[in-house]
Amino acid sequence: MPIGSGMMFYHLLRSEFDAAVDWYEQGIEQHAPFVVVWATHSFAKPLRANPRWPALAKMMNLPELAE
Repeated sequence: MPIGSGMMFYHLLRSEFDAAVDWYEQGIEQHAPFVVVWATHSFAKPLRANPRWPALAKMMNLPELAE
């Protein structure tokens, strides 16, 4: 598991969603495969609820994934 994914989970578990989004964005920038795979999982719901999600989805060429 890449370090960024571990840090993302750490911040998600601590409800530090902005920090989790920062690490998720780093994963996107580094072309880590986990970011696309995990985009729709239930644990990523706080990421998708973040106001920065539309920009992140665009970076991955994904739709905004409505809840």
